[in-house]
Amino acid sequence: MSHTDRPWSVPTAILLMGCLGTPNTTIHENGGAPADGAVQGPHELGWTLLDGWGEEHTFGRSPLRPTVVLHLSASPKETVPMFLFEGFADDGLIDDLSATPLRKASEARRIAATTEVRGRDVALTPLGPLTRGQSYTVCMAGGAKTTDEQSFAQSVIQEVTVGTAEDAGVGTVDLWPPDGATGLPTNLDEVFVRFDGRLSTRAPLAESPFWIASDDSHLTDGAQRVVCEDIGWNGGECFRLPLQQEASPLRTYRLRQGAMLLDSTGAEITLPPSSFSTGQAQDTMAPTATTLACALDERSIHGLCVLEDDESISVRVRFLKPVRLFWFIGDLVVARSIAPRGEALLDLESLPPETTFEGEIQAVDAAGNRASIPLRVGTTPRLSQVSIAEFLTDPTGP
Repeated sequence: MSHTDRPWSVPTAILLMGCLGTPNTTIHENGGAPADGAVQGPHELGWTLLDGWGEEHTFGRSPLRPTVVLHLSASPKETVPMFLFEGFADDGLIDDLSATPLRKASEARRIAATTEVRGRDVALTPLGPLTRGQSYTVCMAGGAKTTDEQSFAQSVIQEVTVGTAEDAGVGTVDLWPPDGATGLPTNLDEVFVRFDGRLSTRAPLAESPFWIASDDSHLTDGAQRVVCEDIGWNGGECFRLPLQQEASPLRTYRLRQGAMLLDSTGAEITLPPSSFSTGQAQDTMAPTATTLACALDERSIHGLCVLEDDESISVRVRFLKPVRLFWFIGDLVVARSIAPRGEALLDLESLPPETTFEGEIQAVDAAGNRASIPLRVGTTPRLSQVSIAEFLTDPTGP
């Protein structure tokens, strides 16, 4: 939700809090110092947002693992009530910050974070990566004490929005074959790892920073950078983990981490406990698509469901095992997807009306077996624009 989407402006919120009899609250959207430089008693001086390298960022484009620093006019106690919440502050949260402990509704929005007092500064860092494009609230509750037992008269709130670009850091790590897959063939073809953001280039990557292994043997050795789009992912930073032997039957393999990994913002990356398990044998059968039940506005083509309009085409597909999907038109891949359960929706948008496209959907399973489904689709004639107007009339006349 943007600032303009909120049902009240910042001055209105502060006015409402005064009417309700709650303590004064200072709300910052862009950091900086308070408007009144003559505040008496201990008070806040401003905010700074840093990445893992100690470099400053704006509060509207935060990295996924920021350190938010509150600068105060006096040294707080070590137990300063500093919190991180999901979403922007509403009147319920502002009211709750007048004292601790927090109410259940506020506690449910709270994000786990560490707090460190550094002289007159308080630094808050989330324990894990935040979500791209999402907004958060960092705050110091009212009633916080200084080391000489003076009270900060008001709670202070700073709003933070996480950036969406890959340079905001790494939030998720994906695996192919997919995490949680069972009954995979022993003749695995490729193993890939994807990071949704950029890794640090300030230090060389170790030769084997991560690998796949069972409890008693390594399945892969080394890591080679590859283009994510060639694998089936859109964007990110991807690595191929070369296989050094065939997988053993009925074995669980896990993603393991060796050297410390840092993303481009200097935040440490901890790989998730991803794993997959093999079945009893090899697989030499091509992936098989199931016939889907299509909606009224879709049409069925070779068991796939296709939705066409004047600007876009969507294709729903389901295979019986995990696959990597590529939609080819000629030699060009126009859409791709990783389908851990075999299901995917492939979209084409911003197309010209009344245009036919001939190509194929290509599926690749964990053993490298391939299947192709020919696909001839097209956009419809341009749809008429519909305008809706609303007006009120006086039934009694002019």
